[in-house]
Amino acid sequence: MYREVKLEQVQEILDKEPARYFDEREELEDISLEDNTRYYLSNDMLLIFSPQRIKTLITAVPLKTDFDLAAMEDFINKRSDRFMIYLNVTGINAGSLRFNEPYVISDPYKSYWTDGADRTEIKAEVPGRIRPLTDKDTRYVRSFPDEGDVPGMKLRESFSIYTDDDIGTILGYFSEEGFLLGYLSYTPSYLDAYSVDGIFVTPASRRQGIGTALAQKMIEEAHEQGMEAYWPVAQTELVEKTAEKAGFNYVASRITIESV
Repeated sequence: MYREVKLEQVQEILDKEPARYFDEREELEDISLEDNTRYYLSNDMLLIFSPQRIKTLITAVPLKTDFDLAAMEDFINKRSDRFMIYLNVTGINAGSLRFNEPYVISDPYKSYWTDGADRTEIKAEVPGRIRPLTDKDTRYVRSFPDEGDVPGMKLRESFSIYTDDDIGTILGYFSEEGFLLGYLSYTPSYLDAYSVDGIFVTPASRRQGIGTALAQKMIEEAHEQGMEAYWPVAQTELVEKTAEKAGFNYVASRITIESV
């Protein structure tokens, strides 16, 4: 049975494992300021409801790996007919979850974290240098290869936002000949960490340590500022391996569940 609880109880639960619940804690920083946010707790699940104009956003945090899925689903459906659930499935076989209603369910995606304290520096096989992109680098951005169907904003879309609004940093890896071979973008989070937004290395330059070098540079920048480093969504196995080689540690998996 679910009961409504206070924000302080939610924070206490999430603060017990700050790296595992990084996404949930960061989201809470935003939605806790909204008057219509509600928090519900059972003996095996924490639910955070944030009603929006089109649908209700729900953060779901299992307190046990064998949580009562049917009870969660029933509770949510009684309170909203249009929703998006962000379910933390760390330690849970997401493929074994059986829902009573049809939903659009994503594949699990992994998150990584590091404080940068212990890592072995890895240099790229391609000689080059890493530096932040500035508003003077427009020509490199315009000539950068198409990034295909990689999720999220592409370099040409994010470049002006990052440089004009100064919301974060885009690190570029330049060859000795002056070609932009890859980039990694990141922004500061509310939780004293740099958070990776995107990474892309040109196909011809992959598997040569460029992505790893970019990720390690981001960790270094974070460490110098007394910050942690977080990778919220590792989209592919290659990105996962890049994060791990750079010194990130796996901390969580999540799926999204959307009503139809």
